[in-house]
Amino acid sequence: MIGEAGWTGSGRVAIGAWTYTRTQPTIIPPEISQGPGFHASRGVYLIAERLLAGKADTPRQLEGFLRLGLSEGKTTPFRGGWQGGLLLKQPFASRPDSAVSIGAGSGVLSNSYRSANPPELPALGRAETIIEATYTDTLMKGVSLQPDIQYVINPAADRTIRNALVLGLRLTLGWSAH
Repeated sequence: MIGEAGWTGSGRVAIGAWTYTRTQPTIIPPEISQGPGFHASRGVYLIAERLLAGKADTPRQLEGFLRLGLSEGKTTPFRGGWQGGLLLKQPFASRPDSAVSIGAGSGVLSNSYRSANPPELPALGRAETIIEATYTDTLMKGVSLQPDIQYVINPAADRTIRNALVLGLRLTLGWSAH
């Protein structure tokens, strides 16, 4: 169940809360997978988005975004997280469906998840952080392509895993039944 209230004007601000209607299993580090008992799974979030440059529905409009979230930290590995970035819509006037975005985010592990890590394993870090850049464009009607590059710092908050470079490519195909 999700409840959200917000304001829309020269930007958008929203605050919300979510909960599962049934309790969820306790989550502990992957080597153990599921802990004892069940807990209510719930959290809160804040979203802020704003046009920073340009005018709405015109080429080269720059938007900024920020998202913050917290959860109870017993049914997911993460206690909270944040994401922020910039989105430039239609960076090329000749490409009306194009957009480029850069951003960063971090997922913060819950103390209970970190403390449940078996002592014989290396201690978990506090967070995983990602820096990302992506571009999307429509190549032809019903076909869009989105290359993506991410640099992951402290993957899975495991200090023994080296930082990672992740490359992705999303192909979207769509068609109309008409």
